[in-house]
Amino acid sequence: MKKILFILIIIITKNVMYAQGVKIGAVGNPDQHAILELDGSAGKGLLLPRITDVQMNAMAAPDGMIVYNSTDGSIYLRKSAAWVVVAANNNNGGFSLPLTASHNVDGGYVLNLTNTSVNGVNGAIKGYSSTSGYGVHGSSFTGIGGYFKSDLGPALVTGTGDVGIGTAMPVAKIHAVNNNSNLFQLENTTALNPGINTRAYFKTGAFYTGGIGSTGIGSLNARMSFFSGVTASGDALIEKMSILANGNVGINTTAPASKLDVNGKGTFSQGAGENAAIEIKGNIRVSGVNAPAFTVTLTGPDTKKIVIDHPSCNGDPNALLFITQTSGLLMPYEAKWDAGLQKWTIITGGHIIALRFDYNLKNCSDECISVPVGVPTESLFYTGHQFNVLVIKQ
Repeated sequence: MKKILFILIIIITKNVMYAQGVKIGAVGNPDQHAILELDGSAGKGLLLPRITDVQMNAMAAPDGMIVYNSTDGSIYLRKSAAWVVVAANNNNGGFSLPLTASHNVDGGYVLNLTNTSVNGVNGAIKGYSSTSGYGVHGSSFTGIGGYFKSDLGPALVTGTGDVGIGTAMPVAKIHAVNNNSNLFQLENTTALNPGINTRAYFKTGAFYTGGIGSTGIGSLNARMSFFSGVTASGDALIEKMSILANGNVGINTTAPASKLDVNGKGTFSQGAGENAAIEIKGNIRVSGVNAPAFTVTLTGPDTKKIVIDHPSCNGDPNALLFITQTSGLLMPYEAKWDAGLQKWTIITGGHIIALRFDYNLKNCSDECISVPVGVPTESLFYTGHQFNVLVIKQ
């Protein structure tokens, strides 16, 4: 009877242990989620198995085993048939440095740090190199080498060297995306004054080939500057186009006096589907400080035409001429092509051009001229008569 009672006690005790777990080190039931609870309130702890590095690596241990490595003073966990450091021997706590480790983490991060503080300037990670090395160095074989994200949008460097700002999929070396027009800004913190510039340069191979920027021309004034050329330094590029604050555009001049001021020859080509190479809405005025295109010089008393010896239209019967009289008696005139001379001429509707009389004509401006009463205004040119000629090539 005693044997039967003893066996029943053992069975009941075993069932209770399986149902509730075991608590060691103090009285009471263990935590409901624990099979074994060690209570250290009495000032005692758990002593892990202590083995050497050679012994640990020689074990074909199952996953989940924990040991203390007496060789390096670290605690290891067996995971995926390999030993993983759980707590390294580090005088400052945490893991020891330098640390080189490789882990297979699908859909996550090997190291994930979060700073929950909301006070002052803080961060989750900071990198600094006291030499010329990298403060933070990230790389990826085919993915993203470095990824930096804020609530306003991501910025990253991909494996191919593309930099994206506001986009996780950059398609250029610098690719910025935002929902407003302020995408790119260059700022020179020096106060605006003559000679204070903000520039961006383009370089191909060993040479600078262009640039764009602003050029200070006063404490409250600047112009947009466009540079071109092929030089060994950006500063040697020459400014070829300038735009002033008032909208004046200069080609080969940095101080344009009109909406389009060209210093040099201009060429206009008719585009496909266009019916004119140039369209002017308004009046044309030809002026300048240089000598006019030609001056009337008569060689005989009975001349009916004046020959225009102008390099831009000589030999070209299809040229278009705009002729303005700059001095002399105002009169009707006509420009006609002379096939024999292969030059353009000015005639007065068949009237004789007499080599005589200037009748003391008085010029008061390009727009007004005083003519004495009785002078036959349509019948003559005279020596010294001056004209400007504007030639447009077809």
